[in-house]
Amino acid sequence: ETTFVSKPLSLLLLLLHLSVLAFLAIQWLQSTRRETKRRIFLNTRLSPEYIVYTMAVSNFVGIVFARTLHYQFYSWYFHTLPLLLWLTAGSYYYPLVMRISLLGAIEYAFNVFPATPTSSAVLQVAHLLVLLGIRSPQSLGMNIVETTTRATPNEETSTGKNHDTKQD
Repeated sequence: ETTFVSKPLSLLLLLLHLSVLAFLAIQWLQSTRRETKRRIFLNTRLSPEYIVYTMAVSNFVGIVFARTLHYQFYSWYFHTLPLLLWLTAGSYYYPLVMRISLLGAIEYAFNVFPATPTSSAVLQVAHLLVLLGIRSPQSLGMNIVETTTRATPNEETSTGKNHDTKQD
């Protein structure tokens, strides 16, 4: 328990958390630059799948490097696990049986009360494997930039088309 509550462990987890987020942010920025052909892409509409992907991965990185995980945490990240596991690719590609096993291992770890050294180790190993399987969006064939253009509410009203009123 002394190690668990120590300042060096807290600093190590913080350093690892920030390092992984920085690494992923660099990957994401490079992927977006390659697809948009611009260094600054502020006026570019990112695809919904890319936005969900980056949010789910960022949230998961925070979970992986948390010092403690309470049962409440599981309720706000368990629904992203299938997404993360099905977006694994490259040299760490996980077959279907392994993906389902990882989901089962995480479920097992959170359903053991009180937590045991075994359930904690299972959770850490499963989280590490999911994290290692995460790849860049382009290697997954994901569209980063929205490919279809949608009219914004301002554009609809500026064209004189008002779909809410009946024409006599």
